[in-house]
Amino acid sequence: MDRDKQILERIKEEIDFVSETLEGIDRDTFLANKTLQHAIAMATLNIGEWAKHLSDQTLLSEKGSAFRPAIRTRDLYAHGYAILDFEQVYETAICDLPELKEAASNIINS
Repeated sequence: MDRDKQILERIKEEIDFVSETLEGIDRDTFLANKTLQHAIAMATLNIGEWAKHLSDQTLLSEKGSAFRPAIRTRDLYAHGYAILDFEQVYETAICDLPELKEAASNIINS
């Protein structure tokens, strides 16, 4: 479980990077900035990559189930990068990642 907690801390760091990078950035600004788009997509991909390394015990737990969509998102971003919908990338960053950070914190603190 200590290894999982280290991974979860790394996931939280990536989510913090996304949050700090997008602070004050609205959807239109994001969609007009290729550098932002690629940075946020890569950070989201990294989150899913870290989640892939969580133990089965954590991933199969009720709290850990929140990380399975992050893994699927990673696979989508990695294998379909050329056709990414950056509007969806923005929505994921704004709506889904804060919830994922909360799930990580809940596991770390349990």
